[in-house]
Amino acid sequence: MSFFIKTIAFLFLFGAASSDYINAQSTLIGVKGGLNIPNLSDNTDNIYSSNFSSISTLGIGFFLDFPVSGVLSIQTELMFAGRGGSRSGIQPLPPSRVPALLKSFLPAGAVPYAEFENKSILNYLEIPVLGKLNFGKEVQFSVYGGPYLGLLLNAKQTISGSSSLFLDPSKKQALSLPPNNAPLVLSLEADVNTEDELKSLNFGVHGGLILSKEIGTSQRMFLDTRVTYGLVPVQENKTFGESKVGSVSFSLGFAQLL
Repeated sequence: MSFFIKTIAFLFLFGAASSDYINAQSTLIGVKGGLNIPNLSDNTDNIYSSNFSSISTLGIGFFLDFPVSGVLSIQTELMFAGRGGSRSGIQPLPPSRVPALLKSFLPAGAVPYAEFENKSILNYLEIPVLGKLNFGKEVQFSVYGGPYLGLLLNAKQTISGSSSLFLDPSKKQALSLPPNNAPLVLSLEADVNTEDELKSLNFGVHGGLILSKEIGTSQRMFLDTRVTYGLVPVQENKTFGESKVGSVSFSLGFAQLL
């Protein structure tokens, strides 16, 4: 991991410094922002991290694009990127979310299930280093790809709903309270800081397409469509899953020739 971080940092600084050695009129600096549609995926059968679906978040940042040779350029970025996912319906309550009073009613080793809304938001500062192939001039089409490093800024899990509790996902074993076996219903409303449960660093790959157009002699407007895939699980503890972040992103941007 330390080698990867050093490599990313070197390439980003190299990209910034290289503008002193190339034709400044070909170097682009710009900003962009738009919509992320992220998800959390886990290929294991972990009960806590399965069945998450996509949510909508924002992405915004700036970039430096400098030519290498011919149609090839290198683009380095600093991007705020929202990641995460949501899950609805019957699902297990993680031990840290189970009230202390309720634990006394649970059989040893039992996992309580409930029906609720569960949304996880993970905000990262992402630093990609991307190789780009650019075709055209006034109207330009670009294809790109490369690695990124993600630094976790903050993370939150929002739980909402009110539900009876069960000892199985099929809802056949309802929990009840003695002495008259009244149904046990729990209000599940919480915003939980989950930074301590997640790794502070993430890395993966970006790939995408850009369509841009010159406006004037030194500026460009563009549309960027990107796919992101994380290569490492985000959880510190594998007991609660091995989820990897992923995203499809759409952004508009403005670039200025230096």
